[in-house]
Amino acid sequence: MATYCGFKPDGSSGVVASIVGQYDRAMMAAQHDPFSLYVHIPYCISKCPYCDFNSHVVPEIPEANYTDALIQELNYYACMNHWRGRSVQTIFFGGGTPSTFQPSSIARILERANVLFPIDSAF
Repeated sequence: MATYCGFKPDGSSGVVASIVGQYDRAMMAAQHDPFSLYVHIPYCISKCPYCDFNSHVVPEIPEANYTDALIQELNYYACMNHWRGRSVQTIFFGGGTPSTFQPSSIARILERANVLFPIDSAF
């Protein structure tokens, strides 16, 4: 009832095995419309007193580990039937304070998202 997908060190994927069950058949019939991607970066330099968002002040922002985790999550969803083959129409970064991350980390996330879910320029 699941699709197992592996990722190589270069980030490319390959379906290892696919077992199609009733649930998967229903998901395969799902629309392949473009979707919007929200990337939550929950870290702040200081917590604003009015802020209700899931955000955290930490002694050291785990930027590299969190970026890697976000990319792993993108890889995971790219293997799921419901998401496979879809494109992104918008990408929104929120948090926290996304600007606490280096541009190179944001670029890695955007590049991987574009590889897995091509950014639809029609939107």
